[in-house]
Amino acid sequence: MRINLLIGLWVCALVYGLSGCNPKRSADAQSVGTDTTAYEPVTPAEEAEMDSLEDEFEADNAANRLSWRDIPDDEKPVRLDFEKWLTIMNHIRDNYWSRPKAKMLANAGLKVLQESDDIDETGIKAVDFRYGRQIKTVTDSAGVEYYTYGGSHAIMFMVDAYTSSGAEILFRSPADLKDFIQQAINRGVAEMPGDGILVCDKPMGKGIHKISKTYEHTETKKGAYKERYILYPTYDLQEEWQRCEVTLDFLRHRIDIEK
Repeated sequence: MRINLLIGLWVCALVYGLSGCNPKRSADAQSVGTDTTAYEPVTPAEEAEMDSLEDEFEADNAANRLSWRDIPDDEKPVRLDFEKWLTIMNHIRDNYWSRPKAKMLANAGLKVLQESDDIDETGIKAVDFRYGRQIKTVTDSAGVEYYTYGGSHAIMFMVDAYTSSGAEILFRSPADLKDFIQQAINRGVAEMPGDGILVCDKPMGKGIHKISKTYEHTETKKGAYKERYILYPTYDLQEEWQRCEVTLDFLRHRIDIEK
């Protein structure tokens, strides 16, 4: 299914799940009734046909999902500076999910779209941050507001935290995504399965490096680099936004890389 222009679908469905984006939730939630209708059982032939259609659907989708390396170089990117983004991400993460300073956002060319950081009755902080470039707000016929792109180089950077945490960057331009990942590689990253790359606490030197050893998180004095974030960029020909998911949880180890 194509991503709706309106990123509104992103915010709604998550505490961390990174699924919908509706900055204003409806006050009138509809109750779901119980359907007591009796259905005929599915025959083995019908089930096989459904499985076949599902496999075909997945194959069609997979054909449109490519590596970020396949993004053509026919468009000049408008850069999201990786180091400036990293400064913002580190500030949020290292200061108990604190809002970034206005100067940090301005330096990266980002504006505040939404910032929510409430503490619940159990003392857990619920964070929902949204920052963007070339983003506008539209209102649908029901009066619900959504974010959508306002230019060909629009960006949305989103951070969610509660009992788990995660972040994601949406790029309207595939060229901007490719440039962002290339900047990370120029800083130096470690190789992860698929197209994932591991960003550590300090530069490794240009390239995607292989991990030679991973130490337990209790071995704090071992390992040259400390895990910080895993970036998972995706390029999909059918989507209007290209995504870079950012893993934040369970990255507590130190590593060495091959020389």
